[in-house]
Amino acid sequence: MAVAALVAGMQAHLGVAAVQQECISALVHITAVSSAGADAVVAAGGVAAVVAGMRAHVEVAKVQELGITALANIADDNPGGSGAVAVAGGVAVEAVATSFLSAAFSFWRFASCDERKSGARSDR
Repeated sequence: MAVAALVAGMQAHLGVAAVQQECISALVHITAVSSAGADAVVAAGGVAAVVAGMRAHVEVAKVQELGITALANIADDNPGGSGAVAVAGGVAVEAVATSFLSAAFSFWRFASCDERKSGARSDR
């Protein structure tokens, strides 16, 4: 029942990044505990909800990070889960999110390197 409520909340508030982030975070915890949790998320339509939330908030790194984790938990050693992730387009979304997070990390590393070269660190 809790999973269905989370999925319903995600569907009702697709445009609110904070709702997506909190609900996906809860789904991460549910899917990390057992394959039964992952099965419950699949049965409630949670895979599609996670993918929709990730697509709606491509620019929100935490939604992307949590979404990748939830999809990986669902697919891990779970043929039904991996099939549901693929059908919902989660594989493509996961690839886009991974690219986004990689680009963000590269930008952060470049900015940090640039600060070290210029000596403009804020902690000095």
